[in-house]
Amino acid sequence: MRRLLAVAALSLRSAVRSKVLLALAVLLALAVVAIPLTVEGDGTLEGDVEILLRYTLGAVNVILSLAAVWSGCGTIASEIQDRQITMVTTKPVRRIEIWLGKWLGLVALNAVLVAFAGALALALLQYRVRGDGRSADDVRRLRDEILVARAELRPEPPAAAAPRAPGGGPDIGRRQEMIVPPHGRREWTFRLPARRRDGPGALQFVFSKSRVDLEAVRGRWVFSGGPGPAVTVEGRYAPQAVQRVPIPPDALEGEVLRAAYENAEDGDLSILFNPDGGLVALAPTGGFAPNVLRALLILLGRLALYSAIGLAAGTLFSLPVASFAAVTAALLLHLTGHIHAMAQRTRYLDETRPPTAARVAAERFYAVFYRALDLAVRPLEREDVLARVSTGREIRWRAVAAAAGADVLLYGGLLALAGAGVLRRRELGRPA
Repeated sequence: MRRLLAVAALSLRSAVRSKVLLALAVLLALAVVAIPLTVEGDGTLEGDVEILLRYTLGAVNVILSLAAVWSGCGTIASEIQDRQITMVTTKPVRRIEIWLGKWLGLVALNAVLVAFAGALALALLQYRVRGDGRSADDVRRLRDEILVARAELRPEPPAAAAPRAPGGGPDIGRRQEMIVPPHGRREWTFRLPARRRDGPGALQFVFSKSRVDLEAVRGRWVFSGGPGPAVTVEGRYAPQAVQRVPIPPDALEGEVLRAAYENAEDGDLSILFNPDGGLVALAPTGGFAPNVLRALLILLGRLALYSAIGLAAGTLFSLPVASFAAVTAALLLHLTGHIHAMAQRTRYLDETRPPTAARVAAERFYAVFYRALDLAVRPLEREDVLARVSTGREIRWRAVAAAAGADVLLYGGLLALAGAGVLRRRELGRPA
């Protein structure tokens, strides 16, 4: 361990001496400060927060991702080419310790830069919230709805499922459970988390209606489940749009929350809530700063993987080839959603042309290729954590552990074993 830490310290010291740390810090500071000044929001305080968090930290993530890949490639490839690595290999240090030490040094460098950018963005956010002439109501709404961590709760399956159409499968039954008939009422139950904090909750919903138009409809939400009486919230709601209604604090004090929708629209009109996330209760569970910390840790785990990809490529190839290979691999990680969609397809070529032996073989090749690629990169697929932070949704420590397990331990560990194996067998006394 002492030798590994010594190699990591040498790598970090080399980055400081070469002004890489300073150059990246200046670039990140410019991005954090310049983007909110140049990107125009929608004029609301929530829009300003989204720019400050999602777009600013997103730009920081892109900059550090490119830097992680490039520095990973150059750390070993350039030292092998210039024969500087022989100064380390002649000492009683194992090749795996050299590889892991350099990786640890790059991770430490990225951790410093991520912490610097995150602290700068939060400081700028506090300055914009307090010193921008906003009203007290706007600031309070921002702290209640955005600068908080709220768990997303989905409805519990009903004890007695709604009657299903003959031959209807689970999807049909799930859709029927989300339909409110004309002048009807339907209630959903949400299991509240044991860990909660004081603060307002919200019910987020998206629905469509049996009449094809976008006119708002009248409806009533009835909330219960806490020690107090049921509370009714009435309003007009537009279809096909994400909307929120506040949940009374008393309704969040029990073990469950019950939310019922009463269809108050005149005429023969049914309401269908989207079965896939169209009805979500948001309950406050934590603070904003810890939520940002968890998002930054997930981003740091992905940067560690990019550094490992660069190091592995630099161990195998010369610097130009390693850079091309590492950038290509990093781009694949940004296309996990597209790769999964391609893997689900049944046809890849033009269906209007007659099938031939060559076309059938090509279809099979594409199917096997995309399914194998999807199997390889699927564990690395991540939700946009910056979008969750900028909308006040909770990022759980479980998500941080899952990201670290996949990015650092599993894929990073495999790359470390492969890179150390190649480094052990490679002739380091000769130029690459």
